[in-house]
Amino acid sequence: EAKKRQCDQASLLIRQWWMMENLAEQEEMSAEVLQVDEEVRGVIPSSSCRMDPLFTLPENSLEAARALKALRTVVKSRGNSASGALLDPVSRHRFDVTSKLIQRTSVALESRLINSFSEIYVGGGTYDFSSPDGATRPGRLNWLELRNLAMALSHFDGGRGLHKRYVQMVVTSRFPELFHGANDSDNDSDEDDDHL
Repeated sequence: EAKKRQCDQASLLIRQWWMMENLAEQEEMSAEVLQVDEEVRGVIPSSSCRMDPLFTLPENSLEAARALKALRTVVKSRGNSASGALLDPVSRHRFDVTSKLIQRTSVALESRLINSFSEIYVGGGTYDFSSPDGATRPGRLNWLELRNLAMALSHFDGGRGLHKRYVQMVVTSRFPELFHGANDSDNDSDEDDDHL
């Protein structure tokens, strides 16, 4: 059973690599830059997207994050092995073009996920852990969606980008005087001058 699962995962990884490689080659041959960021963020309608729905549909975020992590691991392993030196120039070029598309897609997906997390968190509300339905009630913070986004973001540098954004949101919302203190004190001194 474990061997079968490993074979299935390897087969899926190979198909995903070929899909990215094919897309990268099409982009290079057409000389038309693929609008990765716009497609992943949903700016371009899904019917007009050239990328696989795995990366463009928000409901596939966790699976897409896992796939991109596996693809980045393949890219990284080439740099750490002697096999990279054995590739002929054409194969090496194809590999490099594909790895750049994987990197662009990773950056776009991580950005979309962090922005989605921020929108939900900034929307505010209270946590309701009483039931899964409690998360979707009005005035409640949708912790289920936040959890799903955090799980997907853990596949990007261990969630470092999410951690940085979360700390930034908490600090700016809990301690606004740290960011507005200088402007407020300038305004206060101007008002004091007006009263004199």
